[in-house]
Amino acid sequence: MGTVLREVTALFPELNFGTVYVEIQVEEANRYRIKTNPTTLFVDENGLELYRLEGFHETNILKDTIENINQKQMELAPNCWKTKRR
Repeated sequence: MGTVLREVTALFPELNFGTVYVEIQVEEANRYRIKTNPTTLFVDENGLELYRLEGFHETNILKDTIENINQKQMELAPNCWKTKRR
C-alpha cells in the first residue's frame, strides 16, 4: 500500500494524504469505523467522509476515484459515515 500511496501523492500533490495505524491510533480508526485493513478514506477539509475503498486497490483505481470525486461524477457511497473530525 505504501507504493500506491507514494504514486497517488505524486499524481495529486495538492491533496493531503495520511496513514492511520489502527492498532496504534485506535480512536481515529473507531471514529471512521475502519473494519478492513487497508481502508482508503476520502475526506473533505472538515474531516467528513466522502467515500471509502476497503481492501487493497492499485494506483489507477485510487486515481480514478479521486478524479471522479473532484469532477462530482460519482455519488457518495451510501455506507459512508458522515463523521466529523475532532
